[in-house]
Order: sequence, then structure tokens, then C-alpha cells
Amino acid sequence: AFMSGPRERYDANFRLACFKRIMQEYGYEIGKNRIFYGNFWKDQGNEACDYFLAGEKWPEAIICANDNMALSVCDVLCERGIRVPEDIIVTGYDGEEEGKYYQPALTTVEVDFKDMAYQAVNLIDKHQQDLQNEMIYAKTKCYPKESCGCKKMDVNFAKRSMHYSSNLRLNNMEMQFSFMSIDFGKIRKICDMPAVIRKYIYNFEDFTDYYLCLCDELGHRREEHMQYYTDKMHLRVGFRDHEVMSAPGENLDIEFPRKELLPHELIDAAPQCFYFVPVHYQNTCFGYEAYRFSRPDNGGAVYARWTIAVANAIEAILVQQKLHNLINELENMYIRDVMTGLYNRRGFENYARPLFLEAKVKEISVCVIGIDADGLKPVNDIFGHHEGDNVLRAVGYAINEAGCQGQIGARIGGDEFEVILMNVDEDDARHWLYTFDRSLENYNKKSGKPYEVHASAGYRVGIPGPSDTLESFMKESDDIMYQNKIENKRRRNEPLR
Repeated sequence: AFMSGPRERYDANFRLACFKRIMQEYGYEIGKNRIFYGNFWKDQGNEACDYFLAGEKWPEAIICANDNMALSVCDVLCERGIRVPEDIIVTGYDGEEEGKYYQPALTTVEVDFKDMAYQAVNLIDKHQQDLQNEMIYAKTKCYPKESCGCKKMDVNFAKRSMHYSSNLRLNNMEMQFSFMSIDFGKIRKICDMPAVIRKYIYNFEDFTDYYLCLCDELGHRREEHMQYYTDKMHLRVGFRDHEVMSAPGENLDIEFPRKELLPHELIDAAPQCFYFVPVHYQNTCFGYEAYRFSRPDNGGAVYARWTIAVANAIEAILVQQKLHNLINELENMYIRDVMTGLYNRRGFENYARPLFLEAKVKEISVCVIGIDADGLKPVNDIFGHHEGDNVLRAVGYAINEAGCQGQIGARIGGDEFEVILMNVDEDDARHWLYTFDRSLENYNKKSGKPYEVHASAGYRVGIPGPSDTLESFMKESDDIMYQNKIENKRRRNEPLR
């Protein structure tokens, strides 16, 4: 009988074709219920054995297209009291490590992957000149073992199996830590760590409690203090009696004095044994972990790997947060006016233009206001540029104070400001200007400066038409603003005091 791989797989069909060809060469007929299509994995052993053993006569041998399916068939036959190889021979293909330590050891065919790689590279090189398809065959070697009866059972199987189980556990742990590192790499906040830890902490045998206690103001301490524990600690991740202490998405943060080691509500009246392990990255101290096991001799070497993974994750999160903050600062420097805190011309372009286009598409009323600080040059000339800067800050403050939801305000250069308001009418625009003027009046009353801060403004409000642009609205508002500026200058024809 032959247990093949999926029908759509080329390698499965090729191995099945080889089986049929060899059977024909030796004059063996392939009877009913003698070819089963599996999936190259271990979950169809029962189904395959039901199929093969359905007839009156069992097959003498079950040839499997890979080792995973062969081991699964061996397990099922053993469960049903059918001996391998005495009753049915089983063989595999691929030379999997697990088959060497199975009882009985699995007869298999191993592919020479080094030769396969060598031939693949040669084929790629050859195809640079010749694009014709060519079938190549990698070297293989058959390893007759116990499952076909070629070798006797190994009397040292128990020792061999224990060695394999130990290696398998270590390999599995290595894989789990790799997956855990990948999952840690996806999170950006300390409060997201419990979800990852919950997934992998059960690699600890007989663990009951696990607590991750981190230093106060983690990520905000001065460099010279980062190598020490803080007087206040914070429980950020907690598992008590195998149960996580925080709900998914909940930010666990219990503050407690460091001298208590753990929050008092976690300490029982009965004696408890905890393992405390420092969590650090190079000279930076993050805090410590506390473990408790049902047996004090458990835990083993997994401690170091686990703690290193947690420490690396915390360091990565803190570095990501620092980078994020730096990027935000750089972005603000790129689009913000340092003097006033408003957007600069670049920021106004980035944010005002999409709003204007949205108003145009949705036929929403929009208002563009042009503002000029009056008398800036005399203030600079008489009182100095630091006072001129103060004038600009006062105008910027007034723009923010008059602001409404969705407003974009900017200093686009020198003493020129622009504001865009969405979904407003004529009355809203006038009210905005009234609030803006009152803010400057209040400033002048309280500033105690030897000069007053004034500004001229003009606006254009309405639903943008097909030919309207942000620039056309800005030009109309600026034209009105300059007319008002001339009028204001005439009205306030008084010397600076």
C-alpha cells in the first residue's frame, strides 16, 4: 500500500508514480484500497489505516511518501495492537530526525540537500545561456532500520528516546523563544506585554505565579540613575495561580515600595518561595521578575533565556518610543513655526489644502482668513527684535484662542498669518474675528508693554466653486486684509508709546 501526499502536489504525484512503476517492474498488482492520499502531516494516520485495513487481507507493507505520515501510521498500528514490522512493514521518506529515535526506528530515504543545492545553483547558472527545461535528480540514500525488519530492535532504546526527548524539548523551546521574540517585536507599549507573555509563559514547567515589576518612570529617568532600582516599583505584568491579573487591553499598574519586593495583596499568610531575577539591558536596570513554582526544583535553564527575551523586548519598546518621540519632534519642526507654535507655510499646505478640496467635493462652506500683524517694523526698530517676536507670539496666541474645531492656523512668513475654517457661514467668520480682536485687546491691557499689538484681517467665506482654489480664496482674503490694514493705520494714526 502507498500513502501519498496531496493530489495537487508535484512531489507527491512524482513519488506515487515511482511506486507504481516499481510495483509494475516486479510484477505486483496494486489492489483495491492500496493508495491513500494524505497531506504530508501527522493528522491522518487513523483515516489511512482505516482505509488500508478495510479489506480482508492486510497489506504486507505501507510505503509512505514522507516520514511524518509514516510515524503517524506507526502510532495508529501500535494503538490497534498491530506490530511493526512483524505484522506490517512501514517506511517513510525525508530522513526526519524524529524517525531515528522512534520505536521501532523508521526505515527512510534521506535526500542529500547539499547536492540538491549544488545542482540548483548549477542549473541557475546554466539557464543564463540556455532556457530549456531540464529535470535534475538529487542524490538520495536509503537507511534500512527497524520498521522494515532489516535491523533488530535497539536494547538501548530507552536511553536513546530520553536523549531525543530532551533534544526535542530544547528545540521546541528554541522555536518558542523565536516566535516570542517575533511577537514582542510587534508591540509598542509595555501594557501590551501580558498578551505575549500569557502565550508563552507555559513553557515553564509547574509554574504558578509570575510577576514583572518595573522601575518607576521607566524610560524617563536620567542616565546616571538608570543602573539602579527605584524606591517605588510598579507591577506591570502579573500571573497568579496561572491566571492573568489583567483583562486583555487593560493596563495593569500597581505601585508599591521596593523594600516590600511585591505588592502586599499578593503575599499569602502561608510561607511562599519566590525566585527573583533582575531584568536589565547592559547597564540599564528595568526592574525584576518574581517566579513561583509548585516544586522549588523546577524552572531550570529556561530562566536566563526568558529573562533576556523580556529585557530585550522592554529595551526595544523604550527605543521605539524614543524614536517615535524624536520623529514627532522632527515632524513638528518641519511643519511648525517655532515662534508661535502654529503651523508654518509647509504645514498649512499639508493640512489646509486637503480640507479645501474636501469642502469643494462635499460642497461645504469654507472660510479663509488672512491676517497681518500691524506695526511690526517700528517695534523691531525701536524696542528690538525680541519684542517683535513677542508681537508675533501674541497674534499666534489670539489665533489659537479664537479657534474653533477643525481650524488650521499658520504663520506663513514674516508678519503674515493664514487661517482656514470648515463648515462656517458669514456670522461664524465675524464671530471668529470678534474673538480674535478681543484677545488682542485683553493682551494689551495686561502686557504692560510700551506698545500695543494690533492686527488687520480679511476673509473670504463660501462654498468653493469649480474654478476656485485655496490660492484664490487666500488672494481674496489678503486683498480685503490689505484694504483693512490701510484703514486701520489711518484710524490708529498715533505714535508708539
